[in-house]
Amino acid sequence: MYKKAVILILVWFSFSGLANAQILITEVRISPSENRFIELYNSGDVEVDLTGWFIQRKTATGASFGSLVTSTKLQGKVVPPKGYFLISRTNIPDSDLVVEDLTLTASNAIQVKNSANVVDKIAWGESSECIPTCSPDPGENESLQRNIDNAWIIGSPSPGTGAQAQPEEPPVVSVSSPTKPTTVLSLDKKKIITKISAPKTIFAGVPVKLQATTYGLDDEIVFYGTYFWNFGDGDSRKSNPTYTSEKFTHTYEYPGDYTIFLEYYKGHFGEVPDSVAEVFIKVVPTDVSISSVGDEKNFFIEISNDTEHKADISNWYLVSGSKSFMFPKNTNIESNKKLRLSPKLTGFEYVDKESLSLLGSAGNLVYEYKPVSLPKKINVSTIPKSTPVVLQDEEVFVPEVITASVPKEEEKRMPVIAFSVLLMGSGALLYYMRTKGEDLEG
Repeated sequence: MYKKAVILILVWFSFSGLANAQILITEVRISPSENRFIELYNSGDVEVDLTGWFIQRKTATGASFGSLVTSTKLQGKVVPPKGYFLISRTNIPDSDLVVEDLTLTASNAIQVKNSANVVDKIAWGESSECIPTCSPDPGENESLQRNIDNAWIIGSPSPGTGAQAQPEEPPVVSVSSPTKPTTVLSLDKKKIITKISAPKTIFAGVPVKLQATTYGLDDEIVFYGTYFWNFGDGDSRKSNPTYTSEKFTHTYEYPGDYTIFLEYYKGHFGEVPDSVAEVFIKVVPTDVSISSVGDEKNFFIEISNDTEHKADISNWYLVSGSKSFMFPKNTNIESNKKLRLSPKLTGFEYVDKESLSLLGSAGNLVYEYKPVSLPKKINVSTIPKSTPVVLQDEEVFVPEVITASVPKEEEKRMPVIAFSVLLMGSGALLYYMRTKGEDLEG
């Protein structure tokens, strides 16, 4: 945490007074939309009742400020002395007020007002309210933060925790009384700060983008030195940043909870790093798939997120042969939800399903679609005799039905033959009976 050298001269008076409370905007996050927040800080020694207060917003093209957080929503809300008040779009940790329509975008300006008085204001990007210039628009995993020198810098979001030094009121210098002066000197050295930008939840087997930024004693970004990373999964990395912040990707192969630990050295490795940082991340199974596709008339492609976490598929790809489609930035699929894409958007056709795949942002295979062949109906009456029928790699033989046939010229002779057979049988029977009778008489 940055600290400021403060020289404070306290003078004994014949009377005493209360310190004035001041509400300041200390941190703002604009992206992603569900993680937007505004952090207020009470630098005074008494609590501040926000009843009657409100917050306004002005866009890059707007002519004036419009309503952002109404006085009705701040009715009865209190900011404790030396404490924070967090306004967020969703119910994030440490949130004091949820405003579901909280809108903060690029090149905006916001101001806190108590009745007709502007208490504090901040602008960023290309806002016309920048005097003389603004901080750049913060990225998706970044926020605007006010440091101890009342300057705005970009860092890792830390809502409600005051990761940056608490802004203080300007030093008070008074002419001391010649009889009762008391002088207190406080001198604290600033420190080098290193921050890690990383998503809190990632997928196993999918490369994740990591970034480290180091700030020097005057809040400047440092482009020299040595980083030593420990990813918590048995892997590590040593690097030397030059002219840009440290950016790269790392892949966690298995689900679990991991701690990334980073050491920064101004020169070669020493016994004690000049700065350290750590973040905690959760790696979950990559259960994102191509769950369904359309037919020849409407070849849609459906992506399913069957995990318990929101899936950020920004810059992922759908590919088939020489065709590809990239998901734009900030493409998210909520837990156990689906995203259906029109063929007018992707450019894919029905024949592309044979080699359709889903790739991660680094080109890694996430899911390979395999078309399912359904069994066809078979009309046995149309199948030739003894013809093998192939059905899902198995041969089914239709047996040949054999029937006896009689030549037509023999049909007329059938009664005569039958009568002859009958006579022969009758004669044999009479002979048997006669022979049997003679045996009995003898």
